[in-house]
Amino acid sequence: MHPAVQKKLQLLADVAWVVFSWTPQQVWKRLPLRAAAIGVLVIAVGITVSLQGSDVPAHGEGAGDPSTSDSASEQPVFNPPPAPEPVLDNDELTALIGEYVADKGDIHCSVYVSVGDESFEYDADRHYDTASIVKVDILATLLYQHERDGTSLSSRQRTLAKKMITASDNKATDELYGDIDGPHGLKAANKAFEMTDTEAGWDWGTVKTTARDQVALWRAVMTEGVLGAESVAYLRELTGSVVGWQAWGVSAAAGESDVTMLKNGWDTRTSIGGRWVVNSVGLIERMDGRAVYLAILTDNHGDYDAAVDVVEGLAALVGAQI
Repeated sequence: MHPAVQKKLQLLADVAWVVFSWTPQQVWKRLPLRAAAIGVLVIAVGITVSLQGSDVPAHGEGAGDPSTSDSASEQPVFNPPPAPEPVLDNDELTALIGEYVADKGDIHCSVYVSVGDESFEYDADRHYDTASIVKVDILATLLYQHERDGTSLSSRQRTLAKKMITASDNKATDELYGDIDGPHGLKAANKAFEMTDTEAGWDWGTVKTTARDQVALWRAVMTEGVLGAESVAYLRELTGSVVGWQAWGVSAAAGESDVTMLKNGWDTRTSIGGRWVVNSVGLIERMDGRAVYLAILTDNHGDYDAAVDVVEGLAALVGAQI
């Protein structure tokens, strides 16, 4: 064998021993070094093949004979770890929700979940009266208008906003809904929030919305973008400070160490024979860094307590998936 070829083959053998003698744990710790070593390995193989195919004179008989020449072994391929499995199993969750509500009477329910780039929907485009979940939309609209005009909330508005969100005070909501010019202000802001299926009127409690649109709202106003950092922080502070007896619903999907922000709505409606509309919308920030946006809208309940149980049961089903 030609000395140059022999030298390159020895280099090839040395590099291969270094690269492929590590344990899997060492591979991950030394991944940059492994990449560099593989680069040297590739160069060595190329040089060896080049020298073997050149016209360099060989020592000894049979040199250049394909039956007696050395050949580089095939390089192993490094396979990266597989992509993580999807968080949401849509088929399974659809089946679970269907089974859960099957024995709950003639109620209606819609669910929309968004986790990163994944989403799940269950009858998510059905319209419901908002009841008090619209109060987040009203406050977000007020903040949006102040940012647009270069102004700030007055002390009066801050007092009313706290009552409206943390204690679901209806009189405070009446005043602030007037401040934003009612449905006109709400519709304009909702375009900026990319809500496409919410119908506003002067009676804020009967604004029509969908589970999909509610998640769109929360995604728009709970992170910087449409609203600035100060407005987002204010919304997060209030929705994270709802009084204890109103903190049901979406919170049933959260773990003990998760952070939950939410707003619930509940009321009877003559349009459905005096039966209950009960809704819950919110954001759960998981300990692993994931943000879970969840909207559960329901109606046609005969009893408030039973309705809350249904909403929390649906939230728990989602929580078990994520």
